[in-house]
Amino acid sequence: MLKLTKGTRFKTDAPAKLNITLNVGGVEQSSGYHILSSVMQTVSLSYPVFLERTNNSEVKIRGCENIHKILRKAIDKLSEETGKTLSCIITIEDKLLLGSGMGIDSSHAAAVLRLANEAFELNMPIEKLHKIASKVGSDVQFLVYGGRAFCEGGIEHKITPMFIPPLYYVIAKPEGISLSTPVQYALIDKTGKTFTQLAFEACPQTKILYDTITGSEVEHGVTGKGPTVFWGYKRLDETSELKQHLEKIEGISVFSAEPVTLKGITSFPT
Repeated sequence: MLKLTKGTRFKTDAPAKLNITLNVGGVEQSSGYHILSSVMQTVSLSYPVFLERTNNSEVKIRGCENIHKILRKAIDKLSEETGKTLSCIITIEDKLLLGSGMGIDSSHAAAVLRLANEAFELNMPIEKLHKIASKVGSDVQFLVYGGRAFCEGGIEHKITPMFIPPLYYVIAKPEGISLSTPVQYALIDKTGKTFTQLAFEACPQTKILYDTITGSEVEHGVTGKGPTVFWGYKRLDETSELKQHLEKIEGISVFSAEPVTLKGITSFPT
């Protein structure tokens, strides 16, 4: 029987991710999932996630209701794997950049897997969490690793870690626009277009942002399904001109970020 760590709250961060490259191929026959290949990178735009063990045989989630389903799925899949009841309270922020193509919901699910693994003393290696993550969501698999990696596969991704370049990112998201992953995948099947092409059609501002360049970017694109656009620079001062331009555009949220690896888990008395 697990020893309950009473009065202890565990915390980590759920970072946003960028798809530096992304190619969506055909459908894997055995699973029905699309086969993708992507260089992914976690960035310093992140949210705190808390988990506290309880004795009441249920999972309570506080904060943004839109992602409760994937967080419960993460706990349920971990519980199925271990055969243990993982009663806890999960606390997240209320306002999240959902539908942005930055994997915010998946990152929170990955954070919950990592937190529960620590809080319940499950001692699962990262490879095991990766297997469980594949049953929760596509991007969740990469986001239990974080950093930079080449990810490829259908329902289960092969994660190959890569060197993390010291870059400075500018990230711009059209406000009030949220794209649905299932809808965009269905449109890929129907039209044969890419995520980026579909994002341009769904949100003309994304095309305007994408076409805005300074000439010194080393990385640039639409992340995930969109509508968010990113630019990566070698020097911080190179971001100034672009940021000043973007901040003058009405209806655009602009963020600065750097590449990061996952933060560790901290614990403290409640």
